[in-house]
Amino acid sequence: MLSVFLGFILFAIRTIAIGIALGILFIKLRLFSKMSNGQVMIIGLASTPMFISLANYLLGLIFIGWSNYFFYLVPLVGSIVWIVLFRNYIILISAVKDIYAYFMRIISNIRKWFLLDLLLSLCIIFIATLFYNNPKFVENYVKPMFGSYNMIGILFGLAFLICIVLSLVVIAKKMLNDGTFETNIFVLLFLIMSGWTLFFGMSYNSFHDGDPDHAHYQLEARYFSQTKNSWEIDNYKDERYGSSMRDDHGPLWITFIADGQLISEIVGIKDPVRICNLGILETFCCFYFLMFFSASYISHSNKAGILTILLFELYKKYVYMIFGSRDAFRFVGLLLLFLYVGNFIFDVIEKKEKKYQYLFIILFCYFSMNGHAGNSFIMLGLFIAVSVMLILYKVQISKLIFCGICTFIGTAIGSIKTLQIYIDTGNLSADSKINFIGTPIMDSIKKAEEQRVFAPYSLPVVFSIIIGITGLITLIIVSIKHKNKRMLVLGLLVAGMLLPMTGIMNWVGYNVSLYFYQNDRYRLYFLMLLSISGSWLLSHSYSLSKVNLIKKLLIIILIIFSATVGYSKISNYDHHHMESSNIESRVFQELADKVDLLTDGDVFTNNQVILYYLHGTPKLLVHPYCMDLIQAKTNYEIEKALDDLHVAALLLPTTGYGIDARDYSTLPFWYYINSSETFEKIEDTGGSKYTIYINTKATH
Repeated sequence: MLSVFLGFILFAIRTIAIGIALGILFIKLRLFSKMSNGQVMIIGLASTPMFISLANYLLGLIFIGWSNYFFYLVPLVGSIVWIVLFRNYIILISAVKDIYAYFMRIISNIRKWFLLDLLLSLCIIFIATLFYNNPKFVENYVKPMFGSYNMIGILFGLAFLICIVLSLVVIAKKMLNDGTFETNIFVLLFLIMSGWTLFFGMSYNSFHDGDPDHAHYQLEARYFSQTKNSWEIDNYKDERYGSSMRDDHGPLWITFIADGQLISEIVGIKDPVRICNLGILETFCCFYFLMFFSASYISHSNKAGILTILLFELYKKYVYMIFGSRDAFRFVGLLLLFLYVGNFIFDVIEKKEKKYQYLFIILFCYFSMNGHAGNSFIMLGLFIAVSVMLILYKVQISKLIFCGICTFIGTAIGSIKTLQIYIDTGNLSADSKINFIGTPIMDSIKKAEEQRVFAPYSLPVVFSIIIGITGLITLIIVSIKHKNKRMLVLGLLVAGMLLPMTGIMNWVGYNVSLYFYQNDRYRLYFLMLLSISGSWLLSHSYSLSKVNLIKKLLIIILIIFSATVGYSKISNYDHHHMESSNIESRVFQELADKVDLLTDGDVFTNNQVILYYLHGTPKLLVHPYCMDLIQAKTNYEIEKALDDLHVAALLLPTTGYGIDARDYSTLPFWYYINSSETFEKIEDTGGSKYTIYINTKATH
């Protein structure tokens, strides 16, 4: 436990130091010139996941195989030198004062009520935590407690409760009188939702997610921490070849997760999941900050920042970000690009831009492409809007071309891995289905894809979408009517980023819009953007009293939906969900230990989650490395593939049908290993529903 705590401390020290150094750099270079120093400092802190991963990646290009201490200390020492020796701490002090003033401006209208909001939100979170960890809390604790009291004690307790309710009613009346009731409700909701989400993240800190993608990234991070070699990330040619599916996304998410691995090894933590999950939670918090500032920047109102988070959280599956998906990481890069471009356009229009600012377009485009390949469509829409606006404001054509070149360079550098995959395989992505072309498994894959239907949008999400679309249209119309250049530019940027959702980009041969609407996680793209535009609608003041009345009604609906979705999140992702996942991880760990006792290596499996727990360098059956075995049709071909691959053991689902929608029982080699005397079958009784096939002929 002490080593875990020390790991948290080391993680926090370096993250904060790097974030402060970035904030100072952004301020000195005036990259976000339309924002205050305090806001820019927070943006610097929020951009740490991208720059920490970049630091690890760049160090791995040059200092291959160097120690963990070196990789940990170089960014930390460099940041401290930048802050202290160059007297940049003066800028830091100024920024801290600005952040304090910024915070006080946020709560200026409710300053006397803020501590009450904070206390009330903590009480609600505390009560929710009790019920979360013990659903039978009332039955196990409250009823026995009341049963132990006499009538006088119960009456005293009820009187105390009535006093609290009456006090809240009196306070609410005073808030209505001084015009702060609505703002207090927003702040209270924001504190409750944010605090509860943070609690979720900390609760799941020791959580072993059963998602194959998460397991893949954790495994690749382990390999990077062992080799410190950025040239071979996710594409090892040594004995690791075939041990995990090559990923067609950029390497930065892997090097960021590897940061947790590096720190874990420094302090002696055998299982790095806590530190890695802490990094995932940090990325989620950074995304929240950037989304808050994006909405505040567009609306010129801090109220909008709070509202955008409330609207976004109406989609309860945003918690995927806490559970280990890379979605928060992809949004950090994308929102950094959005905020930067939103400032840069004004610098160009006002002819105040510096040459070095174009370099940051390259860098932030690179970050966005590393966030996820899906970002490329959003970026294309963003820069279509940028081009239209630069032409609209009669910017020199040379600047427009130069901006386009920088965008292309950043996107191209971020796409190098995809290009390498295309050169190696002739495909733009490392699709795991390639292995199974021409086999009966393609039928089971096709059947699974046909059965996939649109998951219905809940009523709160539909409400959020309608508010967002209405807000975006209204924002653009109002900005044109009032000739508000700032609002128009930012509104058009958001509209441009939403273009892929219209189907207008489906001509590239990929049904982008369908994938965004259908995939649970990809829905987060347009829901995030619409929550930003929707927050403008709900935070804007209107001259017509009827319109303001409608706005208040919408806000009441938002408050009701926020409460229902918050409860739904508790019920859908209760502590039993975490416990069952951790139990599954322990079962897989025990299975891996059992396999380790039965063989010295060369274990093949279909499951990336199990693969993460297996020792040495096990192999994945969906990898092209195993194509000969998957494609084998005759006993001779099967035996030759088994010998060539040196298969000592196979670990497959007992029924043949795995979590990847692939029915291995339809392949010839399945019949061979189940009927041949060469293989000894050991069915796992630990609950994994997997069977171990030991090759008795293999030499260990």
